[in-house]
Amino acid sequence: MCEAMTREGAVVSVTTSGALLEALAELDARRIALVTPYTWSVTRALEEYLAEAGVAVTARGCLGLTRHIWKVPYRDVADMARRAVRGRADALFISCTNLPTYDVIPQLEAELRMPVISANQVTMWSALRRLGTRAVGPYQALIDPGARPGASPLAPPPPQVLPKAPPAGPPAAPPAGPPAEGGGWT
Repeated sequence: MCEAMTREGAVVSVTTSGALLEALAELDARRIALVTPYTWSVTRALEEYLAEAGVAVTARGCLGLTRHIWKVPYRDVADMARRAVRGRADALFISCTNLPTYDVIPQLEAELRMPVISANQVTMWSALRRLGTRAVGPYQALIDPGARPGASPLAPPPPQVLPKAPPAGPPAAPPAGPPAEGGGWT
């Protein structure tokens, strides 16, 4: 779809579903927990899309909403996410561009000890990559590879290179003759 949109509009295009697959590949996530505000049938269609791309859904949570999704409080999103993570999952995906998620990502990643991605986050991340820049944000595994599980801890700073000590022996003799004008004293 993105290729067709780019071809017709002569600009690089992004879809949320394509950005999701791109982000999952970046995180090397093949098994995910899934959270949606959607009905069961819409959630199931998303699971089928993911399965076609080789991504298994290990657990899910859905609210069954058909409207007023933007009214779901952050707390409810976070609670649903915590309940959805059961069994082995490489990441948690919170679906729907109308669901408030951005501010819960760092908190959930810290609690669940896994990458947490959302629809809006992956869409912006993918769009910014195509523009040759990167997203910024607090502790988010998608944005910061150092925040990913298994990332190596910070390396210690390189050793400081000190100047070589002068060779041992008697001090050098002062230069002969009077000091040049302004030689350091007046």
